[in-house]
Amino acid sequence: MALASIQQLRVQGLASPINRSRELERSSFFVGMISQCLTDDSECVALITPLSVDGPPPSSEIDLHSPLRGQILKFIQHWIRIRHFVRALHTDMDPGMQWATLFNLDAETRRLYETLPPTLRDFNGQSCLEADFRESLGLQTLYHMCRFVPHLAMIRLLQKQTSPGDEYVQLCAQIVVRHISRVSDVIMNAVTSSQTTLTALPPFVSYCSFTSVSVYMSYLSHCGKDWNDVNDPAVYLSRVRLLSNLHLLNQVRRVWTPVKVMWEAIQMDMAALGISSTDVEAYGRSLINVSALPDREVQRSYILSLAHAAEPYMDTEMMLSLIHFVDYVKLADPVYMLIVVATA
Repeated sequence: MALASIQQLRVQGLASPINRSRELERSSFFVGMISQCLTDDSECVALITPLSVDGPPPSSEIDLHSPLRGQILKFIQHWIRIRHFVRALHTDMDPGMQWATLFNLDAETRRLYETLPPTLRDFNGQSCLEADFRESLGLQTLYHMCRFVPHLAMIRLLQKQTSPGDEYVQLCAQIVVRHISRVSDVIMNAVTSSQTTLTALPPFVSYCSFTSVSVYMSYLSHCGKDWNDVNDPAVYLSRVRLLSNLHLLNQVRRVWTPVKVMWEAIQMDMAALGISSTDVEAYGRSLINVSALPDREVQRSYILSLAHAAEPYMDTEMMLSLIHFVDYVKLADPVYMLIVVATA
């Protein structure tokens, strides 16, 4: 689609009586850059409507016509600050300043979240009649990422200290586990929903799944839990959350090259736990079968309710052991995932 877009921009620019060479140059540059993130242009579909060669509307107009996108852009600006904070964390820096920055960033995250309408704050990945499903899911993942990523990075920093301070570690671990669990449940509901095509989701949703997958796999590996133990409710809950995130990554990697790289980066960890691509594909097929058979949906809901009953135990175990396996968690730099968002 990116390649088709740039061709249309050039054709329309030549046919336009107005001199738009600089605007077209900028558009061509960014579209060409984005096209490098696509895995294969043969998977693209033709554009349904012609592109406008007019420049983008002012930010106030964007907010007016699409309030959700305005909120997403605000979260993305905040996410960039969090990313810079994570990259700058170092044992040589003043710990007091690092904690102050973390608390300020977290307070701003919560403030931004409180400005969202209740329907968006309560969005759980299922039906969303009052807002765009894709953008609602994007907002949820951005919020949870802004909560758990900086605290996860802080635990990694604390782990390198001789006296990390148990109360600070547990504070960060509690936030990390809570928000990874919540966003994984949102994604689990989303992949079972027929509301949207997974490949149409914002790319940063994939980064959220990637990090969540790494945390769950590191946890299962550290605790020596059997991936195939159907009698352990905590393992079952981790399994369905893992498979939901893996299913999303498996679908989106066919479109976005950065997500394909993420998928390849977790293959060794998947193999170590005995998780195969066949398992992920089978889970994807089961989602279709469940949606078609109400009895299977009832059975799945019942099993999940039992698994969620074991969630407090699993969360406590994850929080206590997080500092011991945090070094194995993959925190890939998501800077390239922001390019597509800004121009979508």
